[in-house]
Amino acid sequence: MPVMLAHACLDVRNLEKSIAFYGKLGLKVVYKFKNKAGRVYGVYLKAGRGTFLEMFRLDKELARKFKPASYFHLCFQVKNLDAAAKQMRKHRIKIIKRIEWGGNGRLFFINDPDGNKLEFLQYLGKNPLLKHMK
Repeated sequence: MPVMLAHACLDVRNLEKSIAFYGKLGLKVVYKFKNKAGRVYGVYLKAGRGTFLEMFRLDKELARKFKPASYFHLCFQVKNLDAAAKQMRKHRIKIIKRIEWGGNGRLFFINDPDGNKLEFLQYLGKNPLLKHMK
């Protein structure tokens, strides 16, 4: 049985641009996938304790082997949503939607360079999920 979500994987058009963008969000490259010629074609970015975001450069041959996937968004938990929003403004990253979730949490969404929707969520004391996070 699973013990946690290990990583999510994105197919990106421009790997270097995506690495730079996610670096602005505080994610750091911890592993590089290289081909026989030494060219980097994918990376693991550390996204928290034991969780990673994996990215690969869009590969047409590989894409033909897999059916396109569908998902709504990726969510990053933050301790302080206001500090996260300040970081977005610092890097001129547009916040596209903010939501106050009663006493459960506060969140906002942004888009990455490939148009993937990213959520930043600060859980608050009344959130029923908190008891499952220990």
